Amino acid sequence: GSLAIDFDGAARDEDVWAGADVVALRNGRSTRTHVPAPRWGSGPGYSVEESVGPLPRLDPSVRTNVGWADAGDAGPDGPLWSDFHLEAHGPSRQDPHSFYARPGQWEQHPLAELQPDAPDGSLLGLSGPAYYGGPNCCEGNESIAERDLVAYAVEVDQESGDGSTTLFETLTLDVDRSSLFFPAVVRSGGRDGTDWSSELRLGRYGGSAGSSTVRLRFRGEIGGERLETNWVLRLPAGQTVRFDVAAEVVREMGLEDTGQPVVGTLVIEPEELRSSPLLGELRVTGRKAGVPGSFGVVLPGLAAGRLAASRAIVPALANDARLRSNLAVANASPPGTAALTLGVELRRASDGATVATWETTLEPGERAQWNDVGGAIPGAHGGLWAEVRRVGGDGRFAAYGVVHDRSSGDGAERPMSAVE
Repeated sequence: GSLAIDFDGAARDEDVWAGADVVALRNGRSTRTHVPAPRWGSGPGYSVEESVGPLPRLDPSVRTNVGWADAGDAGPDGPLWSDFHLEAHGPSRQDPHSFYARPGQWEQHPLAELQPDAPDGSLLGLSGPAYYGGPNCCEGNESIAERDLVAYAVEVDQESGDGSTTLFETLTLDVDRSSLFFPAVVRSGGRDGTDWSSELRLGRYGGSAGSSTVRLRFRGEIGGERLETNWVLRLPAGQTVRFDVAAEVVREMGLEDTGQPVVGTLVIEPEELRSSPLLGELRVTGRKAGVPGSFGVVLPGLAAGRLAASRAIVPALANDARLRSNLAVANASPPGTAALTLGVELRRASDGATVATWETTLEPGERAQWNDVGGAIPGAHGGLWAEVRRVGGDGRFAAYGVVHDRSSGDGAERPMSAVE
Protein backbone atom coordinates (compact mmCIF):
# COMPACT_ATOMS: atom_id res chain seq x y z
CA GLY A 1 0.00 0.00 0.00
CA SER A 2 0.92 3.67 0.20
CA LEU A 3 1.67 5.97 3.14
CA ALA A 4 0.93 9.70 3.47
CA ILE A 5 2.67 11.93 6.03
CA ASP A 6 1.58 15.47 6.90
CA PHE A 7 4.25 17.75 8.38
CA ASP A 8 2.37 20.32 10.45
CA GLY A 9 4.13 23.65 10.86
CA ALA A 10 6.66 23.27 8.04
CA ALA A 11 7.21 26.58 6.27
CA ARG A 12 8.22 24.95 2.96
CA ASP A 13 7.86 21.56 1.35
CA GLU A 14 11.62 21.59 0.77
CA ASP A 15 12.32 21.69 4.52
CA VAL A 16 10.97 18.21 5.22
CA TRP A 17 12.05 14.82 3.94
CA ALA A 18 10.61 11.31 3.95
CA GLY A 19 11.54 8.06 2.29
CA ALA A 20 11.54 4.31 2.77
CA ASP A 21 13.93 1.45 2.08
CA VAL A 22 12.38 -1.82 0.96
CA VAL A 23 14.69 -4.54 2.28
CA ALA A 24 14.83 -7.95 0.61
CA LEU A 25 16.55 -11.05 1.97
CA ARG A 26 17.68 -13.64 -0.55
CA ASN A 27 20.17 -16.50 -0.11
CA GLY A 28 21.27 -15.02 3.19
CA ARG A 29 22.03 -11.59 1.65
CA SER A 30 20.03 -8.41 2.11
CA THR A 31 19.47 -5.72 -0.54
CA ARG A 32 17.85 -2.32 -0.19
CA THR A 33 15.63 -0.39 -2.61
CA HIS A 34 15.10 3.27 -1.81
CA VAL A 35 11.57 4.63 -2.35
CA PRO A 36 11.54 8.45 -2.05
CA ALA A 37 8.51 10.48 -1.10
CA PRO A 38 7.84 12.46 -4.30
CA ARG A 39 7.21 16.15 -4.63
CA TRP A 40 3.57 17.12 -4.40
CA GLY A 41 2.43 17.99 -7.89
CA SER A 42 4.70 15.51 -9.63
CA GLY A 43 1.83 13.54 -11.15
CA PRO A 44 0.19 14.03 -14.54
CA GLY A 45 -2.09 16.98 -15.14
CA TYR A 46 -4.01 17.56 -18.35
CA SER A 47 -3.89 14.85 -20.94
CA VAL A 48 -1.32 16.94 -22.81
CA GLU A 49 0.92 17.22 -19.72
CA GLU A 50 2.52 13.82 -19.29
CA SER A 51 4.52 12.53 -16.36
CA VAL A 52 7.61 10.80 -17.70
CA GLY A 53 10.95 9.53 -16.51
CA PRO A 54 11.55 5.77 -16.26
CA LEU A 55 13.87 4.40 -18.96
CA PRO A 56 13.41 0.63 -18.51
CA ARG A 57 15.86 -2.03 -19.64
CA LEU A 58 13.92 -4.90 -21.20
CA ASP A 59 16.17 -7.87 -20.65
CA PRO A 60 15.73 -11.38 -19.17
CA SER A 61 18.16 -10.50 -16.35
CA VAL A 62 15.77 -7.92 -14.89
CA ARG A 63 12.04 -7.43 -14.39
CA THR A 64 10.25 -4.09 -14.21
CA ASN A 65 7.14 -3.34 -12.19
CA VAL A 66 5.07 -0.19 -12.60
CA GLY A 67 2.93 1.11 -9.75
CA TRP A 68 0.77 4.09 -8.91
CA ALA A 69 -0.98 5.46 -5.84
CA ASP A 70 -3.54 8.21 -5.41
CA ALA A 71 -1.99 10.63 -2.94
CA GLY A 72 -5.15 11.76 -1.20
CA ASP A 73 -8.89 12.29 -1.19
CA ALA A 74 -9.00 16.03 -1.95
CA GLY A 75 -10.61 15.44 -5.32
CA PRO A 76 -14.10 14.27 -6.19
CA ASP A 77 -15.37 10.98 -4.76
CA GLY A 78 -15.08 7.93 -6.93
CA PRO A 79 -13.13 7.58 -10.17
CA LEU A 80 -12.40 10.61 -12.28
CA TRP A 81 -14.49 11.23 -15.36
CA SER A 82 -11.65 10.32 -17.68
CA ASP A 83 -8.94 7.76 -17.15
CA PHE A 84 -5.14 7.69 -16.96
CA HIS A 85 -3.06 6.29 -19.82
CA LEU A 86 0.31 4.52 -19.45
CA GLU A 87 2.35 4.17 -22.63
CA ALA A 88 5.85 3.09 -23.60
CA HIS A 89 7.20 5.65 -26.10
CA GLY A 90 9.57 4.16 -28.64
CA PRO A 91 10.19 3.72 -32.36
CA SER A 92 6.61 2.49 -32.81
CA ARG A 93 3.35 3.58 -31.19
CA GLN A 94 1.96 1.31 -28.45
CA ASP A 95 -1.62 0.89 -27.34
CA PRO A 96 -1.78 2.61 -23.93
CA HIS A 97 -2.91 0.87 -20.77
CA SER A 98 -5.85 2.83 -19.36
CA PHE A 99 -7.09 2.78 -15.76
CA TYR A 100 -9.09 4.73 -13.17
CA ALA A 101 -7.67 5.74 -9.78
CA ARG A 102 -9.87 6.13 -6.72
CA PRO A 103 -8.88 8.12 -3.61
CA GLY A 104 -6.09 6.33 -1.76
CA GLN A 105 -5.87 3.50 -4.32
CA TRP A 106 -2.55 1.68 -4.86
CA GLU A 107 -1.70 -0.80 -7.61
CA GLN A 108 1.45 -2.41 -9.00
CA HIS A 109 1.82 -4.64 -12.05
CA PRO A 110 4.62 -6.08 -14.22
CA LEU A 111 5.43 -3.81 -17.15
CA ALA A 112 5.19 -6.87 -19.41
CA GLU A 113 1.47 -7.09 -18.57
CA LEU A 114 0.73 -3.38 -18.99
CA GLN A 115 2.76 -2.87 -22.18
CA PRO A 116 3.51 -6.33 -23.60
CA ASP A 117 4.88 -4.97 -26.87
CA ALA A 118 7.08 -2.25 -25.36
CA PRO A 119 10.42 -2.14 -27.20
CA ASP A 120 13.78 -1.99 -25.46
CA GLY A 121 14.99 1.60 -25.54
CA SER A 122 11.57 3.09 -24.86
CA LEU A 123 10.61 5.62 -22.18
CA LEU A 124 7.47 5.45 -20.07
CA GLY A 125 4.84 8.19 -19.96
CA LEU A 126 1.62 8.65 -18.01
CA SER A 127 -1.06 11.10 -19.16
CA GLY A 128 -4.51 12.35 -18.15
CA PRO A 129 -7.06 12.85 -16.92
CA ALA A 130 -8.84 16.08 -17.74
CA TYR A 131 -11.41 17.08 -15.14
CA TYR A 132 -14.03 19.50 -16.46
CA GLY A 133 -15.19 21.44 -13.43
CA GLY A 134 -14.83 25.08 -14.40
CA PRO A 135 -17.54 27.62 -15.09
CA ASN A 136 -17.35 26.85 -18.81
CA CYS A 137 -17.74 23.14 -18.34
CA CYS A 138 -16.99 20.88 -21.26
CA GLU A 139 -15.57 23.62 -23.49
CA GLY A 140 -11.97 22.99 -22.57
CA ASN A 141 -9.53 21.89 -19.85
CA GLU A 142 -10.58 24.52 -17.31
CA SER A 143 -9.39 22.61 -14.26
CA ILE A 144 -8.19 19.23 -13.14
CA ALA A 145 -8.85 17.12 -10.06
CA GLU A 146 -7.21 18.41 -6.89
CA ARG A 147 -5.53 15.09 -6.36
CA ASP A 148 -2.14 13.80 -7.30
CA LEU A 149 -1.42 10.39 -8.80
CA VAL A 150 2.10 9.24 -7.93
CA ALA A 151 3.54 6.73 -10.40
CA TYR A 152 6.85 4.89 -10.31
CA ALA A 153 8.80 2.03 -11.88
CA VAL A 154 10.97 -0.51 -10.06
CA GLU A 155 13.62 -2.50 -11.91
CA VAL A 156 14.62 -5.69 -10.05
CA ASP A 157 17.66 -7.86 -10.71
CA GLN A 158 16.36 -11.42 -11.18
CA GLU A 159 19.32 -13.01 -9.38
CA SER A 160 20.22 -10.65 -6.53
CA GLY A 161 16.70 -9.34 -5.88
CA ASP A 162 18.00 -5.77 -5.64
CA GLY A 163 15.74 -3.07 -7.05
CA SER A 164 15.98 0.53 -8.17
CA THR A 165 13.11 3.02 -8.17
CA THR A 166 12.42 5.80 -10.68
CA LEU A 167 9.53 8.23 -10.24
CA PHE A 168 7.38 9.63 -13.03
CA GLU A 169 7.54 13.42 -12.98
CA THR A 170 5.72 16.16 -14.81
CA LEU A 171 8.27 18.03 -16.92
CA THR A 172 6.83 21.42 -15.95
CA LEU A 173 8.28 20.96 -12.45
CA ASP A 174 11.58 22.21 -13.87
CA VAL A 175 11.93 25.48 -15.74
CA ASP A 176 14.72 24.14 -17.93
CA ARG A 177 15.50 20.46 -18.47
CA SER A 178 17.60 20.92 -21.59
CA SER A 179 20.82 20.07 -19.67
CA LEU A 180 21.58 17.52 -16.93
CA PHE A 181 24.34 17.17 -14.33
CA PHE A 182 25.44 13.80 -12.94
CA PRO A 183 27.54 14.07 -9.75
CA ALA A 184 29.22 10.68 -10.15
CA VAL A 185 30.67 8.53 -12.90
CA VAL A 186 32.39 5.59 -11.22
CA ARG A 187 34.36 2.55 -12.32
CA SER A 188 36.50 1.02 -9.62
CA GLY A 189 37.22 -1.96 -7.43
CA GLY A 190 35.69 -1.54 -4.00
CA ARG A 191 35.86 -3.30 -0.69
CA ASP A 192 35.17 -7.04 -0.38
CA GLY A 193 35.97 -7.68 -4.04
CA THR A 194 33.12 -5.58 -5.44
CA ASP A 195 33.60 -4.10 -8.93
CA TRP A 196 31.60 -0.91 -9.67
CA SER A 197 30.54 0.35 -13.09
CA SER A 198 28.29 3.14 -14.41
CA GLU A 199 25.52 2.76 -16.96
CA LEU A 200 24.04 5.93 -18.46
CA ARG A 201 20.43 5.90 -19.70
CA LEU A 202 19.49 8.95 -21.70
CA GLY A 203 16.43 9.93 -23.69
CA ARG A 204 14.83 12.94 -25.37
CA TYR A 205 11.15 13.54 -24.81
CA GLY A 206 8.85 14.78 -27.59
CA GLY A 207 10.04 17.58 -29.82
CA SER A 208 10.27 17.44 -33.58
CA ALA A 209 10.88 14.26 -35.47
CA GLY A 210 14.41 13.15 -36.24
CA SER A 211 17.45 13.37 -34.02
CA SER A 212 18.82 15.94 -31.62
CA THR A 213 22.50 16.40 -30.79
CA VAL A 214 23.82 16.68 -27.24
CA ARG A 215 27.35 17.19 -25.94
CA LEU A 216 28.65 15.10 -23.04
CA ARG A 217 31.48 16.56 -20.94
CA PHE A 218 33.40 14.42 -18.42
CA ARG A 219 35.71 15.93 -15.82
CA GLY A 220 37.58 13.75 -13.35
CA GLU A 221 40.32 11.15 -13.09
CA ILE A 222 41.23 8.16 -15.24
CA GLY A 223 43.77 5.84 -13.69
CA GLY A 224 44.57 8.52 -11.11
CA GLU A 225 45.34 11.21 -13.72
CA ARG A 226 43.21 14.38 -13.90
CA LEU A 227 41.61 14.51 -17.37
CA GLU A 228 38.71 16.10 -19.24
CA THR A 229 37.00 15.15 -22.47
CA ASN A 230 33.79 15.85 -24.38
CA TRP A 231 31.98 14.27 -27.30
CA VAL A 232 28.78 14.54 -29.31
CA LEU A 233 25.87 12.09 -29.26
CA ARG A 234 22.74 12.00 -31.42
CA LEU A 235 19.43 11.20 -29.70
CA PRO A 236 16.44 10.03 -31.77
CA ALA A 237 13.19 11.70 -30.75
CA GLY A 238 11.22 9.63 -28.27
CA GLN A 239 13.94 6.99 -27.92
CA THR A 240 16.69 6.25 -25.41
CA VAL A 241 20.31 5.14 -25.43
CA ARG A 242 22.04 3.03 -22.81
CA PHE A 243 25.80 2.45 -22.47
CA ASP A 244 28.76 2.02 -20.09
CA VAL A 245 29.68 5.68 -19.73
CA ALA A 246 33.00 5.07 -17.93
CA ALA A 247 34.21 2.83 -20.77
CA GLU A 248 33.02 5.44 -23.28
CA VAL A 249 35.03 8.14 -21.48
CA VAL A 250 38.17 6.02 -21.80
CA ARG A 251 37.53 5.49 -25.53
CA GLU A 252 36.91 9.19 -26.13
CA MET A 253 40.26 9.96 -24.50
CA GLY A 254 41.93 7.61 -27.00
CA LEU A 255 43.27 5.41 -24.21
CA GLU A 256 43.58 1.65 -24.11
CA ASP A 257 40.87 0.28 -21.86
CA THR A 258 42.64 -1.85 -19.24
CA GLY A 259 39.87 -1.55 -16.69
CA GLN A 260 41.59 1.42 -15.04
CA PRO A 261 39.58 3.34 -12.40
CA VAL A 262 37.36 6.18 -13.63
CA VAL A 263 35.91 8.74 -11.19
CA GLY A 264 34.36 12.09 -12.10
CA THR A 265 31.26 14.07 -13.07
CA LEU A 266 29.25 14.34 -16.27
CA VAL A 267 27.36 17.25 -17.85
CA ILE A 268 25.02 16.77 -20.83
CA GLU A 269 24.03 19.87 -22.80
CA PRO A 270 22.13 20.42 -26.07
CA GLU A 271 23.94 21.48 -29.20
CA GLU A 272 20.83 23.11 -30.65
CA LEU A 273 19.52 26.42 -29.38
CA ARG A 274 16.03 25.00 -28.85
CA SER A 275 15.96 21.48 -27.51
CA SER A 276 13.27 19.20 -26.11
CA PRO A 277 13.63 18.02 -22.50
CA LEU A 278 16.28 15.46 -21.60
CA LEU A 279 15.56 12.47 -19.38
CA GLY A 280 18.49 10.68 -17.84
CA GLU A 281 19.66 8.49 -15.01
CA LEU A 282 23.02 6.97 -14.14
CA ARG A 283 23.08 3.54 -12.53
CA VAL A 284 26.16 2.76 -10.44
CA THR A 285 26.18 -1.03 -10.33
CA GLY A 286 28.26 -3.39 -8.23
CA ARG A 287 29.14 -7.02 -8.87
CA LYS A 288 30.91 -9.26 -6.39
CA ALA A 289 32.96 -12.29 -7.42
CA GLY A 290 31.12 -15.54 -6.74
CA VAL A 291 27.80 -13.80 -5.99
CA PRO A 292 25.00 -13.98 -8.61
CA GLY A 293 23.41 -10.83 -9.96
CA SER A 294 24.18 -7.16 -9.42
CA PHE A 295 23.19 -4.37 -7.04
CA GLY A 296 23.63 -0.62 -6.81
CA VAL A 297 21.97 2.79 -6.82
CA VAL A 298 20.32 5.17 -9.29
CA LEU A 299 21.50 8.79 -9.60
CA PRO A 300 19.02 10.87 -11.63
CA GLY A 301 20.32 13.65 -13.84
CA LEU A 302 19.88 17.00 -12.09
CA ALA A 303 18.36 19.89 -14.03
CA ALA A 304 19.96 23.28 -13.40
CA GLY A 305 17.04 24.43 -11.25
CA ARG A 306 17.59 21.56 -8.81
CA LEU A 307 21.25 22.25 -8.08
CA ALA A 308 22.11 23.89 -4.76
CA ALA A 309 23.45 27.45 -4.66
CA SER A 310 24.05 27.90 -0.92
CA ARG A 311 22.77 24.95 1.14
CA ALA A 312 21.59 21.34 0.96
CA ILE A 313 20.71 18.59 3.43
CA VAL A 314 21.64 14.93 2.93
CA PRO A 315 19.24 13.06 5.25
CA ALA A 316 18.85 9.58 6.71
CA LEU A 317 22.48 8.44 6.84
CA ALA A 318 23.36 5.56 9.16
CA ASN A 319 26.38 4.22 11.05
CA ASP A 320 25.88 1.04 13.06
CA ALA A 321 26.78 -2.63 13.07
CA ARG A 322 24.56 -3.30 10.06
CA LEU A 323 24.80 -0.13 7.93
CA ARG A 324 27.48 2.33 6.81
CA SER A 325 27.15 5.51 4.74
CA ASN A 326 29.07 7.37 2.05
CA LEU A 327 28.66 11.11 1.49
CA ALA A 328 29.58 12.90 -1.76
CA VAL A 329 29.57 16.46 -3.11
CA ALA A 330 30.32 17.82 -6.58
CA ASN A 331 30.95 21.25 -8.09
CA ALA A 332 28.51 21.69 -10.99
CA SER A 333 29.97 25.02 -12.15
CA PRO A 334 31.04 25.36 -15.81
CA PRO A 335 34.71 25.31 -16.86
CA GLY A 336 36.65 28.50 -16.33
CA THR A 337 34.82 29.55 -13.17
CA ALA A 338 36.36 29.87 -9.70
CA ALA A 339 36.75 27.02 -7.25
CA LEU A 340 33.97 26.34 -4.75
CA THR A 341 34.54 25.75 -1.04
CA LEU A 342 31.91 23.71 0.78
CA GLY A 343 31.51 23.26 4.52
CA VAL A 344 30.07 19.99 5.83
CA GLU A 345 28.42 19.59 9.21
CA LEU A 346 27.59 16.04 10.30
CA ARG A 347 24.78 15.80 12.84
CA ARG A 348 23.27 13.07 14.98
CA ALA A 349 19.66 12.40 14.03
CA SER A 350 18.45 11.63 17.56
CA ASP A 351 19.11 15.13 18.95
CA GLY A 352 20.59 17.23 16.12
CA ALA A 353 23.96 17.53 17.87
CA THR A 354 26.95 18.29 15.64
CA VAL A 355 29.50 15.45 15.73
CA ALA A 356 31.96 16.64 13.06
CA THR A 357 32.68 19.54 10.68
CA TRP A 358 35.07 19.88 7.76
CA GLU A 359 35.61 21.79 4.50
CA THR A 360 36.57 20.86 0.97
CA THR A 361 37.51 22.98 -2.04
CA LEU A 362 36.47 21.76 -5.49
CA GLU A 363 37.40 22.98 -8.94
CA PRO A 364 34.60 23.05 -11.57
CA GLY A 365 33.50 19.49 -12.27
CA GLU A 366 35.44 18.08 -9.32
CA ARG A 367 33.85 15.83 -6.70
CA ALA A 368 34.74 14.56 -3.24
CA GLN A 369 33.51 11.50 -1.40
CA TRP A 370 33.86 10.35 2.21
CA ASN A 371 33.33 6.65 2.90
CA ASP A 372 32.01 5.14 6.13
CA VAL A 373 30.95 8.57 7.41
CA GLY A 374 31.00 8.67 11.18
CA GLY A 375 32.81 5.35 11.45
CA ALA A 376 35.75 6.76 13.43
CA ILE A 377 33.97 9.73 15.05
CA PRO A 378 32.97 9.51 18.72
CA GLY A 379 29.25 10.02 19.23
CA ALA A 380 28.42 9.42 15.54
CA HIS A 381 26.66 6.10 16.03
CA GLY A 382 23.15 5.45 14.73
CA GLY A 383 21.17 7.80 12.52
CA LEU A 384 23.00 10.80 11.01
CA TRP A 385 22.39 13.63 8.56
CA ALA A 386 24.68 16.14 6.87
CA GLU A 387 24.27 19.84 6.12
CA VAL A 388 26.38 21.14 3.21
CA ARG A 389 26.89 24.89 2.80
CA ARG A 390 28.78 27.03 0.31
CA VAL A 391 31.39 28.97 2.30
CA GLY A 392 33.55 30.28 -0.53
CA GLY A 393 33.40 30.93 -4.26
CA ASP A 394 30.38 31.03 -6.54
CA GLY A 395 28.43 28.48 -8.51
CA ARG A 396 26.14 25.55 -7.85
CA PHE A 397 26.78 22.12 -6.38
CA ALA A 398 25.20 18.72 -5.78
CA ALA A 399 25.30 16.49 -2.71
CA TYR A 400 24.03 12.99 -2.02
CA GLY A 401 24.57 9.99 0.21
CA VAL A 402 24.46 6.21 -0.10
CA VAL A 403 23.61 3.89 2.80
CA HIS A 404 25.32 0.51 2.35
CA ASP A 405 24.58 -2.84 3.93
CA ARG A 406 27.90 -3.81 5.55
CA SER A 407 27.40 -7.48 4.71
CA SER A 408 26.16 -7.45 1.11
CA GLY A 409 27.59 -4.06 0.03
CA ASP A 410 24.29 -3.05 -1.59
CA GLY A 411 23.37 0.61 -1.26
CA ALA A 412 20.29 2.83 -1.07
CA GLU A 413 20.61 6.39 -2.32
CA ARG A 414 19.91 9.51 -0.26
CA PRO A 415 19.16 12.50 -2.52
CA MET A 416 19.76 16.00 -1.21
CA SER A 417 16.86 17.92 0.29
CA ALA A 418 16.13 21.46 1.59
CA VAL A 419 17.99 22.83 -1.43
CA GLU A 420 18.67 26.55 -1.45
